[in-house]
Amino acid sequence: MSDVIVCPHCGAETPNFNFCANCGKPLKDLDDEKPPESSSYTEEIITAALTTSDTSKSRFGGGKPKNIFFTTNYILEDEGSNIGVFGNSMSMEYGGDLIQEEINEKIDINEIQQENPNLKIIPYGEIEKAEFQVTRFLVYLEIKAPSFTPKYVLGAKKYGDQFLNKIRNLLEPKIGDRFIVK
Repeated sequence: MSDVIVCPHCGAETPNFNFCANCGKPLKDLDDEKPPESSSYTEEIITAALTTSDTSKSRFGGGKPKNIFFTTNYILEDEGSNIGVFGNSMSMEYGGDLIQEEINEKIDINEIQQENPNLKIIPYGEIEKAEFQVTRFLVYLEIKAPSFTPKYVLGAKKYGDQFLNKIRNLLEPKIGDRFIVK
């Protein structure tokens, strides 16, 4: 497998991962990556969700929020409204819960991707590191992966400890010591 390929969507050179580093569109069908039924493949389930924004389009600057879904094997990023693909996303900024947990909604990644081609999917195994940071005013989460590296504004500093506990509980079991608190 080559380390760099040409994206069939935009023509840019990109690392050979699930999504193009330039345009973000899928480079391969996720069905091809599913382990056979006889292996330890687990059903894909959404376990938690939150509403956030990336730092380039912060909701504090008037940008649209993003919805982040933590599933059994992936983190899903849905651009769009406060409701999102699944309608389960909440955040403290909108008066809801910090993170809606234990949703346990079964999903079909391929079906969702067909319905929403802008959905970004990061497999936990592809995450190089996830950095959680509390600054003077805001709480951030940056997920570094070869296909793309989003940095999210989670909310106000006053929610930092609560966000840290929830995010740590979601990510540490999946990525271990690649979860870093700055």
